[in-house]
Amino acid sequence: MIEEGFDVVVTHGNGPQAGLLAERVGDYLSLDMIDAATEGWMGYLIANALTNEFLRRGGIRRSPRHCCFTVNR
Repeated sequence: MIEEGFDVVVTHGNGPQAGLLAERVGDYLSLDMIDAATEGWMGYLIANALTNEFLRRGGIRRSPRHCCFTVNR
């Protein structure tokens, strides 16, 4: 789609990842810290995967430019 000129928005949730991490470190970190950590972690992985795919395809000129996080309490 990007190669055809469309703007694309990628969204994701982090419920399962936050729950798994909470089971392991919930005694040390608050849920908002766990949520923020997994949100950033997944955003980082998604941005890197997209960048690598763009480079693999010959460096599409319209690479990822924005990253936005929303944390709800």
